[in-house]
Amino acid sequence: MAKKIIPFVLIALLLILVVWQMLKRPSTPPVTVQSGTIMIMGTFTKIQIEADTPEQGRQALKNATETLRRFEQQISTYRPDSEMSEINRQAAEKAIPISDLAFEILKKSIEYSKLTNGAFDITVTPYLKIWKQAAKENRLPDPAELDQAKQFVGWEKIKLSENPKTVRFTTRGVTLTVDAIAKGLAVDYALDAMKIPGVRSALVDIGGEISCFGRPWTIGVQDPFAPDNDNQLSQTPRRRLRCQNLSIATSGNYRRYVTIAGQHFSHIIDPRTGMPAEKLPSVTVIAKKTVDADALATAISVMGPEEGLKLAQSLPGVEALLIAGTPEKTEILKTSAFGQYEIPPEE
Repeated sequence: MAKKIIPFVLIALLLILVVWQMLKRPSTPPVTVQSGTIMIMGTFTKIQIEADTPEQGRQALKNATETLRRFEQQISTYRPDSEMSEINRQAAEKAIPISDLAFEILKKSIEYSKLTNGAFDITVTPYLKIWKQAAKENRLPDPAELDQAKQFVGWEKIKLSENPKTVRFTTRGVTLTVDAIAKGLAVDYALDAMKIPGVRSALVDIGGEISCFGRPWTIGVQDPFAPDNDNQLSQTPRRRLRCQNLSIATSGNYRRYVTIAGQHFSHIIDPRTGMPAEKLPSVTVIAKKTVDADALATAISVMGPEEGLKLAQSLPGVEALLIAGTPEKTEILKTSAFGQYEIPPEE
């Protein structure tokens, strides 16, 4: 009998040893590697890594920065040699072949246009150009200008085919801007590039689009009414959030805006009207993927408090914090489970 029991005991001990090896944490503290502040896709970017060795941390940082540079070169509309710029030049003439990455961005963009009834729309560029030119001339846009531009705006004018992957525009004058979704996708790609042996935790922040893995990270939500918001690097958090294996994106009108006759107007334009989205000074969205958080933060900014909160509440795995009102009379709106990520002020 004893001889029969011994093999089972040995197997049990072996299983315990294997589980223990899987669960045990490294006894040495991680090495921290940081990128410092770098410019990616026209905005400030920071990458932080915690790894077993400096070499592993530096390799992860190299992977992330190279991924972001390739992404920028291919997708940025600020680069005349990018694929997205080529799409803007050619797609009104004919259906043009596109890369898997461009297809992914355009497909995701159209999905969010449908979901938000046009509050998110990457064809908004003509309106953006009108407001930019008006700011240069220190005047409000002529309503006739905005009305004329309407014919070039509308996600339905993008025709995407999957096999083979091509895109074309149904109207001449359509121009895409993917800023409100591309940075989020770039964060996701960069984070995946750092998931290599020896890397315990990492965080990527591209202009307020943030994602992380590993240990819990503390993320500050900037106060949209802070007096130092003109400083792009200022950090005056109104809320602190605990983020672990999640993504956070914040959109707002407190740092990026146009100034006309001394008045600030949001850089976020409602594609349905051509007017700035002014109802929500700040929108923060938590989601599993940064690409989703990024697009939703912009869409909710356009939709406004009631409609935007209703949308966020309806989406599985999505939570949102909406800050409305003025410095003197601020209104805070949150989805039902957003509070689980908030760090109490006393901590």
